[in-house]
Amino acid sequence: MLAQLPLEIVDHILGYLDFEGVRSIARVCSAFRLPAQLRLFKNIRILPYNACPDHTESIISSPHLLQYTSRLVVQCFNPRQYISVHSLWPRLPMMQRLTRVEISVDPIGCSRALSALESLGSRREIALVFRRKLAPDLLISDNPLPVHTLELKVDASNHPVATRLVQKCSQSLRQLRLLLLDNSTPPLPFLPYLNEFSVDTYLKETSDNPDLISLFPFLYQHPTITRISLSSSFTLAVQPPPNLLPNLQFLGASPRVIERLIPERPVNRIRAEYVSNFADDFPCDIVLRSLRQPFVSVTTFAIKTDVYLPNDLLINTVQALPKLRHFTVYWPCYEVRTPVVTRQKIFRIDWKQVSVALQGLLPALGKCKDLVHIRLYPSKIHISPVPSWSRDHFVQMVQRVQENGAAGLWSFALNANLSAHQGGCEAIRVGWLDVPQQPTLRGEWRFYKQGVSSFSFSDVPMSA
Repeated sequence: MLAQLPLEIVDHILGYLDFEGVRSIARVCSAFRLPAQLRLFKNIRILPYNACPDHTESIISSPHLLQYTSRLVVQCFNPRQYISVHSLWPRLPMMQRLTRVEISVDPIGCSRALSALESLGSRREIALVFRRKLAPDLLISDNPLPVHTLELKVDASNHPVATRLVQKCSQSLRQLRLLLLDNSTPPLPFLPYLNEFSVDTYLKETSDNPDLISLFPFLYQHPTITRISLSSSFTLAVQPPPNLLPNLQFLGASPRVIERLIPERPVNRIRAEYVSNFADDFPCDIVLRSLRQPFVSVTTFAIKTDVYLPNDLLINTVQALPKLRHFTVYWPCYEVRTPVVTRQKIFRIDWKQVSVALQGLLPALGKCKDLVHIRLYPSKIHISPVPSWSRDHFVQMVQRVQENGAAGLWSFALNANLSAHQGGCEAIRVGWLDVPQQPTLRGEWRFYKQGVSSFSFSDVPMSA
């Protein structure tokens, strides 16, 4: 009977079990063994705290399990571990489902890993992430590498190696992500299939911030780019010509760069990021001026900032986007914090204060008839959260959006993204509109509650 169940149903059942439950059922039930192993060995992580010879050899000693792996993470810093980890690379062809490789190893390990990836052939598309800066003396062959996503950390010392590695991936590369450790970018070759380009930096706000003009020659060569993400440290001193990035659809950058890049481009998804140690306010006028241009039809909009964000700006931004479907905002909503333990800087996120802070925003979101996702993150760094959300609070908030017209709202989240923890709730609709057993909210909902060290879940539709 169980053996006749579709794999999708079995996988859904396993989704309700924790790791130990999945491991137990794989040992006692043959019908569940394959889907359980697909879950257990989907990710293999060989990290500094478990990258011992015994751990790696235990993986290699059961090579049939490697066929279930889709993500491989290898971080190795201890010379005693090198021999054991190096023996893993010849096993890569066995990982038929492998789609992502993250490595942080010595130069010899990098060379061996690249050689192993070359042997996978052009039909395999891999996301390759280097967690450490490429060594300037890294040996790289001329053989093509079947990588569709490449993420590198670069500075002036390893530009030649970075350029050669990008060239090695040029015939398959679709996404290129650079993390600049200084304000220089390596020479980049022509990438005929590139559609996503990201540049992040570790630079603090200085007068030497990189200008996007330096990347114009590369961007001119690649009209295929539809998504571009730039660190908030990037500036743009001139208005770019209209033939630059003519097919751009997603743009993540600082408000000033967004203002210059939006005109005459089919941008419909925007992430505005603003970080400043000097300014007190978010550049509201720049954002609104960009969004109110007649040719802009944005469906996805996100704001991430560490400075004061007026509630009026959020309302005006939403009102300027009638076609909005996804809305996300990370901002230091100082009004919602009440101290609990002052000496330890522990605060409670008070629901009543949140309600006041969001007054006007939820009805404005409700007027976006196509809205399906809302994510609100009142955030402040370096404090620990004590969340106080409840089910009734979320019913009220979702109602305020739905009753203003956004009947298609699919998910709603309000989190306190503080320090390394998140506290808050998320309501996700999993059914259709007007479910009979759900009189309070239109749709069926699941309710999540996240705290510092606890997590509870209920799939019962929410009600007041």
